[in-house]
Amino acid sequence: MNLLEATDVSVSLGGRQVLQDVSLAVKSGEIVGLIGPNGAGKTTLLRAMLGLVPAATGHSALRAGAGYVPQRHEFAWDYPITVGNAALSALTRRTQWWRGYTRQQRAAVAGALSQVDLTPLRDRPVGQLSGGQRQRVLVARALALEPGVLLLDEPFTGLDVPTQELLTALLRDLMAQGKAVLMTTHDLNIAAQLCTRICLLNGIVVADGDPSLLDDTGVWLKAFGIRR
Repeated sequence: MNLLEATDVSVSLGGRQVLQDVSLAVKSGEIVGLIGPNGAGKTTLLRAMLGLVPAATGHSALRAGAGYVPQRHEFAWDYPITVGNAALSALTRRTQWWRGYTRQQRAAVAGALSQVDLTPLRDRPVGQLSGGQRQRVLVARALALEPGVLLLDEPFTGLDVPTQELLTALLRDLMAQGKAVLMTTHDLNIAAQLCTRICLLNGIVVADGDPSLLDDTGVWLKAFGIRR
């Protein structure tokens, strides 16, 4: 079953067309890697599928709750907040301010922190974290929503090996649970090992298929304009 779909989505930003008639579906139990050169529209497509960027044409559909993991530089790491409260903040829109967070919501956050091995650091200010720990905070924020669909923007960039291994194991576990995962990445080795499907994007969908696409010189040339 498709949990996430984009159908003929076109997006223009600042007078420039970034995406043209892009269609992509992600099924339950899939990890789809979205790969393309800088400026190819990968982040824009994630945001359009979440409704964060308006599409000029086409439409997107979410058939399950979504969690979004942006690139690390998009989070205000100098804001005075602890790891636990940063994860809890993902639930702000679901709370009634005069009642506070429910026991179920706090349990979801505790479970999310445990999944990314941050429970011992829950009271540490986020500004004191390493790059890998910060990435795990962003993943915990998304998991606290208990999503059926997880969208990640360059989640492996700049990570140490232990954090890469933790995140890889986590995404495989989510896939086994029937979640749908869509991630952008420049790390082709991780994409080849982790993803069940690859979508090559450069304003349009150049190719969509199994990870063997990464070994197809012709497709690669069409997507990137260079040979691997």
